[in-house]
Amino acid sequence: MSAEDAELRDLASAAADGNLDAAERLFQGVHGYLFSFLYVLGIPDAEIADVAQQTAIELYKSLFRYSAEKPFLPWMRSIARHMAGKYWRARARREKRLDSFRKFVVARLEKHPQRDRLCDIASERLRRCIDELPEKHRHLVLLRYGEGHTAEQIAERQNRTGSAVRKSLSRVREDLRKCVETEPRKTDEPGQKTAAEEGGTTNIHE
Repeated sequence: MSAEDAELRDLASAAADGNLDAAERLFQGVHGYLFSFLYVLGIPDAEIADVAQQTAIELYKSLFRYSAEKPFLPWMRSIARHMAGKYWRARARREKRLDSFRKFVVARLEKHPQRDRLCDIASERLRRCIDELPEKHRHLVLLRYGEGHTAEQIAERQNRTGSAVRKSLSRVREDLRKCVETEPRKTDEPGQKTAAEEGGTTNIHE
């Protein structure tokens, strides 16, 4: 047993008994190991800090199950693998709901003689525009259009007022509309007009 491993075991045991100072020192000691392991597991750079924080919370809650007879780092990695799995499953669910939302918006495109082609163009633009939203705005979109929650239900979950949520949704819808109409034509055919130029617009209603 290395000196480092022995120290981690002692800190984990003390933290499990409620010693907050030991818990803080424990997480400082494994911080680098945890981030490196999550990186190896493929967690995106932009998400590693959040997943690491969630893993640290889960580690602390699970310390009562840790046996000081076993090395700490392998046990920590087992918790990290579990949290990484939760991250990927949640991400898959978000992607599925985003796809449902994209279809919802495309279905609300105004009728137009070239509607099918415009739908294809707008759908791809909308996908890119949603992906570029700040995380909190993407989450709001998912709650409202992906999961079907009302503004009041969202407000309750986020400790906000229904009016504030509706205003946020209105701003997000306007941002998406402008983005879809002005977003560079990465997939449009050369010489095509935008949906707005041809008379087709996206109507995203609450």
